[in-house]
Amino acid sequence: MCLLFAATYPQRTLALVVIGGYARRLRAEDYPFGSSPEDYEALSRTFESTGASRWGSGCAPRASQTTSVSERGGPAICV
Repeated sequence: MCLLFAATYPQRTLALVVIGGYARRLRAEDYPFGSSPEDYEALSRTFESTGASRWGSGCAPRASQTTSVSERGGPAICV
């Protein structure tokens, strides 16, 4: 929806940050640009082990906390 808004109302759009804006995540016969299944699994394991699996969930760490994500693992502010 954000891409549609930006394209429809460019005069009202200052910036647009697109994360993971690809046609598909995994490589396919007709899409050689994606990740291999092995690379995808390695990335998934990294996210899970660092606590980054909450990334993109709409939750942000509390501003007063300065520890790493893996140390924190706790309270978050959801917006």
